Amino acid sequence: ITTCVISVYGIRIESSGNKLSAVEMPNSHIIENVPYVNQGDSYYCPYASITMIFQYFGINTSLFEVLFNSGVGYSMGYKITKPCFGFAGYIMSQGYKDRQFLANIYGQKYSYWKCDDKSLSEDSKWQLYWTCIKENISKDIPVATYVWMDELPYYKNKSIDHEILLVGYNETNNSVCVHDSYVHFYNASISGTYIYIPIDCIKNSQNFLFDKYLFEIFEKTANSPLSKKEAFELAHSRNIQRMKGDANVYDKDFIKTELGIHIFGVYALKF
Repeated sequence: ITTCVISVYGIRIESSGNKLSAVEMPNSHIIENVPYVNQGDSYYCPYASITMIFQYFGINTSLFEVLFNSGVGYSMGYKITKPCFGFAGYIMSQGYKDRQFLANIYGQKYSYWKCDDKSLSEDSKWQLYWTCIKENISKDIPVATYVWMDELPYYKNKSIDHEILLVGYNETNNSVCVHDSYVHFYNASISGTYIYIPIDCIKNSQNFLFDKYLFEIFEKTANSPLSKKEAFELAHSRNIQRMKGDANVYDKDFIKTELGIHIFGVYALKF
């Protein structure tokens, strides 16, 4: 997302080049009929959130298909440090290029937003992040973002990051509406769909996250998804190369720069 957005008393000030325009946003909005996907007991929250988005846009897909097309089961990395670390496929398949690969398969446009401006205060970063989230939700674009699980009211003793899907907000009562792909597995009495939680749960989570003020979206385009056969062949070819340890089919900017990994696939398994 390249738009610069600054919140001023409920008015969005949009900066595009040298032009500024004020755009009013509603105090509340809900995206209706967003399907729910249960991630089960695996660390598949980002992929479950993406699957929900694709299904919302009318795409015939499943969590297992998204996992396959992402290369999760065919990817591995190894970082030679003291102590040494091995990285599973669900981590190795979360780079920008991996998401873009998915977007191309499913005929979508992928964007992510992160506030890296060190000159801004934490409160200004939050306001910018939250306003951008509302902007997308008000356009019926679900927003996937990370939270700290212990900050959510229905989890206990879960000190780990977790991606959820934001599908609505209501600033009148300071709440945000979420689809949580893990909660139904954690507590079967909670459906996981259209859960209202305080906005502060999202805000307070930023204090614990490595990547603060970050979210990702997919948007519909005029392009149709590839056929199942075309998608399978494309993803399968890429997956085999990833399994063979070809660094060129990994997102090297994400894997090497952010994670510091230089050994992939079968070569990583040797360690």
